[in-house]
Amino acid sequence: MAQITVGLDIGTASIKGVRVARGLRGSTLLDYFVHPVSYDPTRGLAQRQEEALRALAAQRRLKGERWVVAMPTAATSLRELELPFSDRKKIDQVAPYELEGQIPFDLAEVVVAAMLLERSDAGKSRVLAAAVPKALLQERISLLNQVDIDPQEIDLEGLALARLYQPWTRGTPGPLLLIEIGAQDTLLCCIEEGRVLFLRGVAIGGEELTRAVSERLSLPLEEAEKIKQEVDLGNPGDRRSAILKEGLEPWIAEVEKSLRLATRPPNRFVLLGGGARLRGLSEYLQERFSLPDAEKGNGANLALDLKGAEAMLVTRDGRLCQVALGLALRPDGTDGINFRKGEFSFGKGAAERRAQWVSIGLTLLVVAGLLLGNVYLRYQIKASRYQSLKADLRERFTKAFPQVHNVTQEVDQAKSAIDGLKRTESFLGIGELPPLLILREITLAIPKETPIEVHDLVIDGGKVRMEAQTDSFESIDRIKGGLIKVQSFRDVTISDAKAAAEPGKVSFRIQFQAGEGGG
Repeated sequence: MAQITVGLDIGTASIKGVRVARGLRGSTLLDYFVHPVSYDPTRGLAQRQEEALRALAAQRRLKGERWVVAMPTAATSLRELELPFSDRKKIDQVAPYELEGQIPFDLAEVVVAAMLLERSDAGKSRVLAAAVPKALLQERISLLNQVDIDPQEIDLEGLALARLYQPWTRGTPGPLLLIEIGAQDTLLCCIEEGRVLFLRGVAIGGEELTRAVSERLSLPLEEAEKIKQEVDLGNPGDRRSAILKEGLEPWIAEVEKSLRLATRPPNRFVLLGGGARLRGLSEYLQERFSLPDAEKGNGANLALDLKGAEAMLVTRDGRLCQVALGLALRPDGTDGINFRKGEFSFGKGAAERRAQWVSIGLTLLVVAGLLLGNVYLRYQIKASRYQSLKADLRERFTKAFPQVHNVTQEVDQAKSAIDGLKRTESFLGIGELPPLLILREITLAIPKETPIEVHDLVIDGGKVRMEAQTDSFESIDRIKGGLIKVQSFRDVTISDAKAAAEPGKVSFRIQFQAGEGGG
């Protein structure tokens, strides 16, 4: 199955992208696009770039499995080093220390990446070392993370362009100078016979020329931009042409400085980017720097092993996407510049998040294990206590009810046995006083000086009811008091006490419970 690689060139004025499918049968261009970054001085650039990326993501233009982006060459510190070895690991180890003292940053503040430019027969090597501030690198990665993109490789814009034009320079005499003019910076890359001779980024772009025209003519930026696109630098009769050339002078000075870096002056050049549309610029540069030849720079004559590339490079948007195309064509595992290393290594954040989740998961498992262990321990203690109590209960039950042989539910069986004993006790009258003994206790309890006539006496299951007469209510109280003193009598109550029909007599009813252990 083909892998889809997305090359993204994130600029200040627009975002360019190319999607390439790579498979066993070769590479095919799937899509390319140019999406503007809105101009709004009230909002930060990163916010406006994120807005453009979200719009592209909503259109599914960013869909892929591998993403390659670039850092602006002008934002990096580039140095060419000569080292007495060509081993890649040694180059990566030594390059940061070779740069120390040559760049305006502390090594702790930058990420250094290096690539081998040329190897001599004597084992020496020419190396390009690039240092990018960590803050800028983190800003670029965070910007892409906002649209769920984690780029596998972060290259340099200049090397992406060189990747396209290197095959073109093989077998062609003389160095080729690539000049890619962006909105805020310019990229200069010199190539000869497939080798990068020098690479430089200049922090001056098309917007600087627009501001110069705006200030010189006292016009708004929008009108100055229109004039810049209309005026031909080769028209000496147009006063505005002279103003444009005057505005170009700071940029021309930087290009001239870069040309002095070349060991051999280029004999041809290619203008690229949005700023290359400035009319007459190619001829003006030929005149200023005595460059004998100027290529069209549309890329259509590049011998690219990519289906659909020719149709793309003849379009206006396609020509603007050459950096993105070079990024999309970056081979996997190439020895070129890749700033995704060290603390910014691809997948490190995901690996750290996975490690954190694993750590949290293990902690939760340990806590859950401790909780389950605690519950199990408490269960075991309670189960052991329950078994001990159950054994003690069975022992007591067996002693209390030896006649029960099949013991299954001690409590229910004990209740049943007790109910049976109560019924037996009731049937046999166990615990009740004999009627004669009750009569004897009544006789002894009533004071001898207190007269009493018993008309009715009932003794039933220890319950005694008696209807009688005496001479006064005081005598009733004395009779009750005497009965209360008997230990075997309980709940002595008097009722229906009233004067009888016979003068001098008081009738009453008395009842109580008689039994052993009462009182």
